[in-house]
Amino acid sequence: MSVLSWRRNGRPDDIVRLLSRIGFVVVLFLVALALLSVAIRFVRTIDVLLHGANHPASSGPFESRYEAHPYLTLIHVVAGFFFMITGPVQFVESIRRRRPWWHRLSGRIFIVSGVVCAVSALMFVAVLPIFGSFSSSVAVSLGSILFLIAIARAYVLIRRRQVRKHREWMIRAFALGLGIATFRLLLPILNSPLIGASFMEAWDTVTWLGFSINLLVAEAWIGFTRDHSSS
Repeated sequence: MSVLSWRRNGRPDDIVRLLSRIGFVVVLFLVALALLSVAIRFVRTIDVLLHGANHPASSGPFESRYEAHPYLTLIHVVAGFFFMITGPVQFVESIRRRRPWWHRLSGRIFIVSGVVCAVSALMFVAVLPIFGSFSSSVAVSLGSILFLIAIARAYVLIRRRQVRKHREWMIRAFALGLGIATFRLLLPILNSPLIGASFMEAWDTVTWLGFSINLLVAEAWIGFTRDHSSS
């Protein structure tokens, strides 16, 4: 049964359907933003690997940190690519219903690539110089750990055939994984003349806001669409 066909908490189905479609458009926008970031980072990393010390000058201290660890960066962005393209597929009801084999396969890719992304992000915190302040490293570490917990819970629950609870933890995991896209959306806003934050100040702020906003929205949607009659 699709989330769109459940009557949740006495709310009309058409409201759930409308909000679901709006939310999915927002998710696709964030995914596109994340994939653009992945593509740019991938091209720059390949350039570093091909040209070595003769690669074009770095665009600044932020980029040079990744250039110092090109193989770790490559692992992170390739895993991020697969995470982003398989994430939305998990929530398309027609695919779950008509092509369950593809839902299961993409789900496995989603979980494996997500784990690689989170672990490599934690490695970045350990090996890259802190950019911004210690606060941003704490934010990335906490977000990565919460993501790993969410994705582990989602995997365990689907193995137990607890589909509704599995769905909720997959939503949490994907929301946290999309935090990087929310970073990219908020960073230029905070760094703009209107706000006036420096790049480092903005980076410190968005690392916390990205995960927090996404997780709050995810929890609100989970609560809004939870089927209390079957819990």
